[in-house]
Amino acid sequence: MYHASTNREVTEFQPKNEFPRYGSEENLVFGTAYKEVAAMFLVPRTISTVISKYDDECVVFVDCTKEEFDTEDKGGAIYALPSDTFNTNESIGMGNTEWVSKESVKPISKQVYATAIYALRENKVRIYFLAKDVFLKVQANPSCGREIAKEL
Repeated sequence: MYHASTNREVTEFQPKNEFPRYGSEENLVFGTAYKEVAAMFLVPRTISTVISKYDDECVVFVDCTKEEFDTEDKGGAIYALPSDTFNTNESIGMGNTEWVSKESVKPISKQVYATAIYALRENKVRIYFLAKDVFLKVQANPSCGREIAKEL
């Protein structure tokens, strides 16, 4: 499993849930089997995003310019986690791309990135910098996000 954090010095991930997928969701440690999906979570939280995985292509749509992104981008680390306490529910969130653990998890290793942009590029994640009106269209219909963004 992989988990991304802007904190480069995590020794143990505690269950928490800043962005519940549904109203009464408990505290969890989130992970993914895909390093490229984890990389998308290094995008600064001050920037509105839509993240998507279309078959084998990972895409992040951001509501800002490249210059605005660079101002906020502080990088972070992608941690490798043991998978033994993780499980998934395909009907919630990102389905089998997103795994959760109810228990604390200690990282096995980490890869540090000076910037999120570098992490995205190294992991072959496509990033679209979108104007507000286009971003809102993608946000309303993420399954067609690539087609909407390519209309620019």
